[in-house]
Amino acid sequence: MTTDKIIEVDATAPISRYAVIEADTGLVLNIIEAAQDFVLEGAMLVLDDGTAVIRGTWDGAAFQLPAPAPEPPPGVPTSITFRQLILGLLGSGFLTTEQALAAAETRARPPQLDAIIATLPDDAALAARITWATMSEARRSDPLFASLIAVGHATSEQVDELFLRAARL
Repeated sequence: MTTDKIIEVDATAPISRYAVIEADTGLVLNIIEAAQDFVLEGAMLVLDDGTAVIRGTWDGAAFQLPAPAPEPPPGVPTSITFRQLILGLLGSGFLTTEQALAAAETRARPPQLDAIIATLPDDAALAARITWATMSEARRSDPLFASLIAVGHATSEQVDELFLRAARL
């Protein structure tokens, strides 16, 4: 049996908009509305002046917009088909044969991708799920890949290599 921790909220306290910041990196993980006395364990809350955006950063004085997705180096394709993506992920060992078939036949997300998506901020996770379910081609500039890089699940070079390898399939 599990019990949920109940947080009492003062309904009369004013609500403000806060950016949830990863303390080590300054990365804006989420934007919430909460009372002034709200505490989020393990995160830093910064009052948002309306300029915070998820995946942007906080430099200690102001919010910064996220860097645009870098253009792939010359020779790296800007897009690959979903088929090429699946075969590339299979060839890299990220997917098993069964997972690759399920993805190709039903768009099933493999558990290791779901585990990565679960670490993304809510809006990026939703976008990643929708992208996976609906893409006909994978664009190198898609926020899905930028999110995976931003949270440390892949490097830009690894994504470039996947696109290079997959484009030859």
